[in-house]
Amino acid sequence: MVRRTAVSEKSNALSAIRQRLADLDLKGRVVSINALAYQTDIAQRIAEEGVWYLLVVKDNQSNLHAHLQRAFGFRQVDTDAFRDSSTTRAAA
Repeated sequence: MVRRTAVSEKSNALSAIRQRLADLDLKGRVVSINALAYQTDIAQRIAEEGVWYLLVVKDNQSNLHAHLQRAFGFRQVDTDAFRDSSTTRAAA
């Protein structure tokens, strides 16, 4: 199930994610959140619920990225191989 939440002008995406997580019963669910929402409190809230989750970790989160590479032996993935040319924006 995918949930989308409109964000009011006086709010932001992180506030909406925090509220959505508080509103949902996540037991038995898999939660996937993009890199924008990778905040310690959000990850901790998900983990405390005992929920399976996927969090995107980007290179600009260098300490976490390096730790995960060491701990799990992750390797760099060439994301260009997955890019759909129909969605690539032309350079201005």
